[in-house]
Amino acid sequence: MGISQFIKDKAMELGFSACGIAEVAKAGSEEAYFDQWIAEGYHAGMKYMENHREIRLNPDGLVEGAKSVISVALNYYPKVLRNPAEPYISYYAYGEDYHGVVKDKLRQLWKAITAVSYKLLRLRRRDQVKFSGAAEP
Repeated sequence: MGISQFIKDKAMELGFSACGIAEVAKAGSEEAYFDQWIAEGYHAGMKYMENHREIRLNPDGLVEGAKSVISVALNYYPKVLRNPAEPYISYYAYGEDYHGVVKDKLRQLWKAITAVSYKLLRLRRRDQVKFSGAAEP
């Protein structure tokens, strides 16, 4: 199994609804759409969406040298629906604050990625040393 499949499988194991991996690339035609979307107020007053435009359109500015972007989705729709006779509460507000839930899951995913990446780097180094004939450090 390759690293990409490992990441996707781990994300699903952690409870994410979806996981995709894409090459870091500057937005093309999406740039004009994003600007129009903001100008027309579709960000519903979430002013932070207006911040860091360049990074939103080119994620290379966020992590220098990054090759890929990992995107995840988490469905926070509750398993048990509210009683229609009770006052209405948005479904996203039923459980724990989703900001904390997502951050915790992302930290767990990062920990798994770094652990497997470290193992792969050690194996690669071992193989390089083995094939070079040098003594292993």
